[in-house]
Amino acid sequence: MSSLIDLAKAHLRRASVAFDADPQRGLVLRPISPVWGELVLGFDDGEITAYMGDATHCHFTPGACGDLDADDPVQECVEEAVRFVADVLADQYVIWTYPNGAGGCYPVGHAADPQVDAPLPLSGATEWLWSGGSPPPGAA
Repeated sequence: MSSLIDLAKAHLRRASVAFDADPQRGLVLRPISPVWGELVLGFDDGEITAYMGDATHCHFTPGACGDLDADDPVQECVEEAVRFVADVLADQYVIWTYPNGAGGCYPVGHAADPQVDAPLPLSGATEWLWSGGSPPPGAA
Protein backbone atom coordinates (compact mmCIF):
# COMPACT_ATOMS: atom_id res chain seq x y z
CA MET A 1 0.00 0.00 0.00
CA SER A 2 1.30 3.47 -0.87
CA SER A 3 1.89 5.98 1.85
CA LEU A 4 -0.48 8.89 2.42
CA ILE A 5 2.01 11.35 0.93
CA ASP A 6 2.61 9.26 -2.20
CA LEU A 7 -1.12 8.87 -2.79
CA ALA A 8 -1.70 12.57 -2.15
CA LYS A 9 1.02 13.54 -4.65
CA ALA A 10 -0.54 11.29 -7.30
CA HIS A 11 -4.05 12.62 -6.70
CA LEU A 12 -2.90 16.26 -6.68
CA ARG A 13 -1.08 15.73 -9.98
CA ARG A 14 -4.20 14.13 -11.50
CA ALA A 15 -6.20 17.16 -10.32
CA SER A 16 -3.59 19.47 -11.93
CA VAL A 17 -2.73 21.03 -8.56
CA ALA A 18 0.84 22.37 -8.44
CA PHE A 19 2.80 21.81 -5.24
CA ASP A 20 6.32 21.68 -3.86
CA ALA A 21 7.43 18.76 -1.69
CA ASP A 22 9.12 19.93 1.50
CA PRO A 23 10.70 17.15 3.59
CA GLN A 24 9.88 18.93 6.86
CA ARG A 25 6.44 20.39 6.15
CA GLY A 26 4.86 18.14 3.52
CA LEU A 27 3.26 19.32 0.28
CA VAL A 28 3.21 23.10 -0.10
CA LEU A 29 0.79 24.96 -2.39
CA ARG A 30 1.87 28.53 -3.01
CA PRO A 31 -0.79 31.18 -2.47
CA ILE A 32 -2.40 33.09 -5.30
CA SER A 33 -2.61 36.05 -2.95
CA PRO A 34 -0.41 37.01 0.01
CA VAL A 35 -3.56 37.59 2.07
CA TRP A 36 -3.19 34.49 4.19
CA GLY A 37 -0.23 32.37 3.09
CA GLU A 38 0.42 28.87 1.89
CA LEU A 39 -1.80 25.83 1.98
CA VAL A 40 0.31 22.98 3.36
CA LEU A 41 -0.63 19.32 3.51
CA GLY A 42 1.15 17.76 6.47
CA PHE A 43 1.48 14.02 7.04
CA ASP A 44 1.90 13.22 10.73
CA ASP A 45 0.42 10.58 13.00
CA GLY A 46 -1.16 8.63 10.14
CA GLU A 47 -3.37 11.46 8.91
CA ILE A 48 -3.37 14.39 6.51
CA THR A 49 -3.65 17.89 7.96
CA ALA A 50 -4.44 20.79 5.62
CA TYR A 51 -2.98 23.99 7.08
CA MET A 52 -4.42 27.16 5.56
CA GLY A 53 -1.88 29.84 6.33
CA ASP A 54 -2.05 30.86 9.96
CA ALA A 55 -5.85 30.88 9.86
CA THR A 56 -6.92 27.29 10.44
CA HIS A 57 -6.37 23.63 9.63
CA CYS A 58 -8.48 20.56 8.83
CA HIS A 59 -7.76 16.89 9.59
CA PHE A 60 -8.31 13.93 7.27
CA THR A 61 -7.86 10.63 9.09
CA PRO A 62 -8.17 7.25 7.37
CA GLY A 63 -11.27 5.45 8.60
CA ALA A 64 -12.78 8.65 10.01
CA CYS A 65 -13.46 10.70 6.89
CA GLY A 66 -15.34 10.27 3.64
CA ASP A 67 -17.20 7.02 3.08
CA LEU A 68 -16.70 5.16 6.36
CA ASP A 69 -17.55 1.88 4.61
CA ALA A 70 -14.95 2.34 1.85
CA ASP A 71 -12.89 -0.72 0.94
CA ASP A 72 -9.67 1.30 1.23
CA PRO A 73 -9.93 3.93 4.00
CA VAL A 74 -6.50 5.38 3.16
CA GLN A 75 -7.49 5.93 -0.47
CA GLU A 76 -10.83 7.41 0.64
CA CYS A 77 -9.05 9.77 3.05
CA VAL A 78 -6.64 11.00 0.37
CA GLU A 79 -9.47 11.51 -2.12
CA GLU A 80 -11.42 13.56 0.42
CA ALA A 81 -8.38 15.70 1.29
CA VAL A 82 -7.64 16.36 -2.39
CA ARG A 83 -11.32 17.25 -3.06
CA PHE A 84 -11.12 19.70 -0.16
CA VAL A 85 -7.90 21.26 -1.51
CA ALA A 86 -9.40 21.54 -5.02
CA ASP A 87 -12.50 23.22 -3.55
CA VAL A 88 -10.37 25.68 -1.53
CA LEU A 89 -8.35 26.53 -4.66
CA ALA A 90 -11.60 27.03 -6.61
CA ASP A 91 -12.84 29.53 -3.98
CA GLN A 92 -15.55 27.14 -2.81
CA TYR A 93 -14.53 27.61 0.85
CA VAL A 94 -14.58 30.75 2.95
CA ILE A 95 -11.58 31.01 5.30
CA TRP A 96 -12.04 33.17 8.35
CA THR A 97 -10.26 34.46 11.45
CA TYR A 98 -11.35 36.18 14.62
CA PRO A 99 -9.38 39.22 15.80
CA ASN A 100 -7.67 36.96 18.41
CA GLY A 101 -6.27 34.72 15.65
CA ALA A 102 -8.63 31.72 15.98
CA GLY A 103 -10.16 30.69 12.69
CA GLY A 104 -11.88 28.14 10.53
CA CYS A 105 -13.43 27.56 7.14
CA TYR A 106 -16.79 26.60 5.67
CA PRO A 107 -18.22 25.85 2.22
CA VAL A 108 -19.52 28.90 0.36
CA GLY A 109 -23.25 29.19 0.92
CA HIS A 110 -23.33 27.12 4.11
CA ALA A 111 -22.50 29.51 6.96
CA ALA A 112 -25.93 28.99 8.54
CA ASP A 113 -25.51 25.20 8.61
CA PRO A 114 -24.94 24.21 12.25
CA GLN A 115 -22.61 21.40 11.13
CA VAL A 116 -20.02 23.73 9.58
CA ASP A 117 -17.26 25.78 11.16
CA ALA A 118 -18.54 29.30 10.48
CA PRO A 119 -17.72 32.34 12.62
CA LEU A 120 -20.25 33.64 15.10
CA PRO A 121 -22.40 36.53 13.86
CA LEU A 122 -21.14 39.98 14.86
CA SER A 123 -17.83 38.46 16.01
CA GLY A 124 -15.62 40.76 13.99
CA ALA A 125 -14.28 37.83 11.95
CA THR A 126 -12.47 38.55 8.71
CA GLU A 127 -13.53 36.28 5.84
CA TRP A 128 -11.81 35.68 2.50
CA LEU A 129 -11.32 33.20 -0.32
CA TRP A 130 -8.10 31.44 -1.42
CA SER A 131 -7.78 33.93 -4.30
CA GLY A 132 -7.60 36.73 -1.75
CA GLY A 133 -10.99 38.16 -2.60
CA SER A 134 -13.95 38.60 -0.32
CA PRO A 135 -16.73 36.04 -0.27
CA PRO A 136 -19.47 36.96 -2.73
CA PRO A 137 -22.58 38.65 -1.32
CA GLY A 138 -24.85 35.98 0.04
CA ALA A 139 -21.99 33.46 0.37
CA ALA A 140 -23.13 32.74 3.87
